[in-house]
Amino acid sequence: MSDTKWVSIKKIYCHRAKTEVELLMEDTGRPDYFGELPTEGHEPRKQCALGEACNLIGLKCQWSYTNPGYDPFDEV
Repeated sequence: MSDTKWVSIKKIYCHRAKTEVELLMEDTGRPDYFGELPTEGHEPRKQCALGEACNLIGLKCQWSYTNPGYDPFDEV
């Protein structure tokens, strides 16, 4: 079994959180010899570094799981 880690794929200034945030993507450490296999339906998981904190304080966006229609990373 491989180790899972989260890598930053995008940084923005979030006007709702009033701070810089990162969009993280799951890196499962999959070996390169799987490179040519079809990956249909197997998108890597993504999350905002502040998604859980924003959820707890009531900031609404896709990454805090409270407003699927608003993604601050798409605005940039």
